[in-house]
Amino acid sequence: MKREIAWEEPFDDSYGPGFITRMFVVSGRVYAVGFEEIYNDQQLVNKGIHINADIPDFQFPDAGMWAVAFDQVETAEAWGGYNHVRLPGLLAGKVLLKVARSIIEHYYVSNAGAYVFSAALDREHERNVDLVSIYNGFLGLGYKRTKPLVALPNMKCYGNLGEGGRGYVVTTESY
Repeated sequence: MKREIAWEEPFDDSYGPGFITRMFVVSGRVYAVGFEEIYNDQQLVNKGIHINADIPDFQFPDAGMWAVAFDQVETAEAWGGYNHVRLPGLLAGKVLLKVARSIIEHYYVSNAGAYVFSAALDREHERNVDLVSIYNGFLGLGYKRTKPLVALPNMKCYGNLGEGGRGYVVTTESY
């Protein structure tokens, strides 16, 4: 049985059931991390991930699964649509660490069993390095270094998922 979560600041559940946001500021710009609760396979298929084809023994965790998206926010009413966000220089690293911190904070409130997210395509070719390479390095996937830069308790990471290989699933000790 799923427990009811009382979301408090810095999280915002005013966008409706199963959708939580957390905003933060870096260098005067406002960003948001959105968390959408995932209840079934079809929601993942809609996001381009066929979970049981990619991870055959995957089971939906009793503790819940959340899709994570990140965006720059111009105003509370005008979000960027969760597309590629251009981040010059060191700003990208600072923002990525804040996104990771938001996920960790979400985990400690929700006790989620798994998170799913995708590396946005850079359709305008503004990045020198593809987000897949950045996320793989951050999660410790495909590199000699076996430990991720940021970790949830007993997390296990899966990459190269879904259409185009840009999807990720991270399970936690609650899985």
